[in-house]
Amino acid sequence: MTESEENLKGCFVGPRREMITPWSTNAVEITQNMGLEDILRIEEYFPVKDENADYDPMLQRMYKGLDQNVFTTNRQPEPIVSIEDLEAYNEKRRPRTLERRNGLSEKGRKRSGTQVD
Repeated sequence: MTESEENLKGCFVGPRREMITPWSTNAVEITQNMGLEDILRIEEYFPVKDENADYDPMLQRMYKGLDQNVFTTNRQPEPIVSIEDLEAYNEKRRPRTLERRNGLSEKGRKRSGTQVD
């Protein structure tokens, strides 16, 4: 194996492939100012010991190895939904949302200021 292949194996934490970070936007702009026009995205990934490493799942994800398809997503956009009654929509889609917003615990009790279910 060559050194470049070795560096791509293992576990890495980096931005979710669906989200282009501000860091990437700035890095791509720098390459364009240097005359490198075909670069569309650059992201920063951090090697971690294993899949049990801590990371923020809202912004990052765990990657097992990195390759040229790291930004490829096969996710199709969901259709646009017109919502006329937001509370009814939330009740149908995410029943816990209304309970939490209305201050009820999952057990039907009023929450204290510090209670977390």
